[in-house]
Amino acid sequence: MVDCGGYPGMSPVDENGVCVRGAVWDVDESCRARLDAQEDVAGGEYEVDKVALLAPFDGQEVRTYIFLRVEKSMPDVGKVWRGLFESR
Repeated sequence: MVDCGGYPGMSPVDENGVCVRGAVWDVDESCRARLDAQEDVAGGEYEVDKVALLAPFDGQEVRTYIFLRVEKSMPDVGKVWRGLFESR
């Protein structure tokens, strides 16, 4: 994942990518359309693609947003976006 200036971007990887930590959400078509608009899928900022997950989601079809405009100057943030799983 890279730091896109205040938000994370999961970059495209080959089939031997790395495991990142995240959250899984069940969304309906209306919500998905709003997310696609916010992530600018039509404009080419992100694309939606299948992602393989560990248990308990292994074997399920899960999709994620892949950031398509990665630049070398963007810092790699590792496997977890800062603060995502910190207690609130």
